[in-house]
Amino acid sequence: MTESASISHSPEPWRVTGDCPKGIAIMSPPTEADPFGLVVAIAVVPRDYPIDEQTRADARRIVAAVNFCKGIPTETLEQGAIRYAVDVLLAVFPGPEAKGATPP
Repeated sequence: MTESASISHSPEPWRVTGDCPKGIAIMSPPTEADPFGLVVAIAVVPRDYPIDEQTRADARRIVAAVNFCKGIPTETLEQGAIRYAVDVLLAVFPGPEAKGATPP
């Protein structure tokens, strides 16, 4: 699925704002027209279930991924080129959780 040139996703940075009746709200930044921002997604929990730490973690991950990808066309993400580039970088620089690893 591709985005039309005239239709785009909500602007970044997205943020996790807190609990709402169906889960955890994920919102776009405030604008003059929408001083609180718009709800762009909800990390949903099943009816009558409490919002748990996994749902909160899911919402944070969605927001982190969207904000990380700012400026990268959706079509590029769908083609997998960015995933390949990240895999190559992680092979060379495994990250701080690797034994004794430090950033270059």
